[in-house]
Amino acid sequence: MLALRLWQLRVALILVAEVEAQGCDFVGANVERNGRFRAEGVLGTYLEREEINLRHGGNRACYSPSGDWIQIPERQDFTGSSEYYSVAFHECGHSTGHSSRLSRDSLTKTSMFGSHTYTREELVAEFCAAFLCGVTGVAMPDTTENSASYLKVWAGKLRDEPNLLINAAAAAQKAADYILDGPKESKAEETAK
Repeated sequence: MLALRLWQLRVALILVAEVEAQGCDFVGANVERNGRFRAEGVLGTYLEREEINLRHGGNRACYSPSGDWIQIPERQDFTGSSEYYSVAFHECGHSTGHSSRLSRDSLTKTSMFGSHTYTREELVAEFCAAFLCGVTGVAMPDTTENSASYLKVWAGKLRDEPNLLINAAAAAQKAADYILDGPKESKAEETAK
């Protein structure tokens, strides 16, 4: 499933790059408008289903596990809708680790900035954001470049822990699937029906 999602993301990014290289701005604008619509639907559905409060204001984005809320700057503070949704999806990625959802140790346990646990959680959230941007159609080159820059910050940890990337990507796929589809029933619950 992860390989399929990564493949879909790569194809989407290649298509957007080709369209822009051909100078078809009207197509890019249409992709942006449609992507914004899909992204808003994914974001709104997830926040409503999980009863997560999205707050706007301040100059930084964060997720509060204790309060189970997300805060991001005002929409007009972003350079465009792609950046806005990328940040919102990053924070939603963190929120899937809450104890009432996927209960990731990297979110539920206290960790110091730069530690293995902290790094893993940041990678999970950023990969999740990239997956969701790709699925919704807002993975424009500026968002991809921002994600790559963000991930580069954590690249030093990858040399020390080669499995960190694979584990974070797998957890990010679960997070993205949770945001898109909600909680999965266990096999015991399915057979009881």
